[in-house]
Amino acid sequence: MKLKTPELEIPSDAPFKNDLLGREESALALTELICSTDEPLVLSINASWGEGKTTFLNMWQQMLKNKGVKTVYFNAWENDFSEDAFVSLIAELKLGIEALSPNLPDESGELIKLAAGLMKRSFPTAVKLITAGIVDTNELAELSKKIAEEEVQRYEESKKSVTGFKQALTELAAKLYEAETSLPLVILIDELDRCRPTYAIKILEAVKHFFSVPNVVFVLAIDRKQLGYSIESAYGVGMDTSGYLRRFIDIDYNLPKPKKGAFCKEQFARFGLLEPLKIRSKSFGQYEKSNLEDTFSGLFCALDLSLREQERCFTLLSLAIRTTPDNHRIYDVLLAALLVINIKNNSLFQDFVAGKINYQEVVEYIGTTVAGKEFLTEYQGCLLEAYLACCNSNDYDFNQITQPYSQSVGENSSDERGMKIFRNLQGLRNENLFGALKQVARKIDLVSNFKD
Repeated sequence: MKLKTPELEIPSDAPFKNDLLGREESALALTELICSTDEPLVLSINASWGEGKTTFLNMWQQMLKNKGVKTVYFNAWENDFSEDAFVSLIAELKLGIEALSPNLPDESGELIKLAAGLMKRSFPTAVKLITAGIVDTNELAELSKKIAEEEVQRYEESKKSVTGFKQALTELAAKLYEAETSLPLVILIDELDRCRPTYAIKILEAVKHFFSVPNVVFVLAIDRKQLGYSIESAYGVGMDTSGYLRRFIDIDYNLPKPKKGAFCKEQFARFGLLEPLKIRSKSFGQYEKSNLEDTFSGLFCALDLSLREQERCFTLLSLAIRTTPDNHRIYDVLLAALLVINIKNNSLFQDFVAGKINYQEVVEYIGTTVAGKEFLTEYQGCLLEAYLACCNSNDYDFNQITQPYSQSVGENSSDERGMKIFRNLQGLRNENLFGALKQVARKIDLVSNFKD
């Protein structure tokens, strides 16, 4: 049984073999797009935090390599320690190009020399002298003239350096391919939205002003919403972040959401849970796995958990099963639900466990979305509500627990949901569920301290 999130294998000959999210079609379409243009192109791959952007980028990069496309990967967040975004981007590009084609040291060296000209900084010593009042008025006019002349000269040199740098990059991108081809050099920038706001903005500006050349394609994996916050923190709340990003990004592509349950279903095998659950089935029947899967799937969708949050749920589930004897109950539906709520809304979880709120408030929270309302009408949602109603009560409270649903049992009642919950409550009476909340909560508190 695995505790930490297992690394996803990306076979070099079939990079999307282990894709659980059905994104190979997106990669194929994007490949056709970037290979059909020889113009400068900046493409953004947009998805929320934890929705698998890095995994997609790694799989797609291998697909591009298999098609003969030269690629360089740059993790912006890992290089965020650098004070100069342009320097770190140039350094990574140099290393990437040398790895792609060791036969081009002179060309990459020339690119670095030209980049060095762009990285020069002026030292405003004269300005400091003026503001400090060290020079007199007569000298001030002459000094101002000199500064102005130097600034004009510096501007002209800088402009020439930019032109030279772009020309060198264009030629280098072409020389990477031994045969004549229109394939581009693709530079993949990941984790941009996790960087310091100033660093992220400097990366965007460098891409736009220095790297916008034919046959070079930039791919930015971003959470557009989070990147917008970075822009607002730099330029002020109310900034038109969409308009700002349009200045840098030519095409936006939103990664499609995975189908409901597709990702969840595969995690039982990925985390090595199939055999332990099979062993437990000798004591508790075949329903533990299906109850865990159905509850997770429904709540993942209802509460819009990111893929990273879903993986965290399975990490904690794996720990919970590992720390429970095979002949002891885990209270499958309750455990799955409380794991999700603990990760998505810890304060709600704590309040429910402490008895500050009742189970109806937890149900209301689940039903705040359209998907949540739908889940609560399904069999698994009704079973979950029955679990929540019983788990913090005693057997002698049973009549009081069932009272809100008993009117649904009448012949003329059209409340199908209430009837399902009532029947589930009747079935759970002999399941020793009463008072299970504290036991499950202690288990969750124990495993939640684990860092994956």
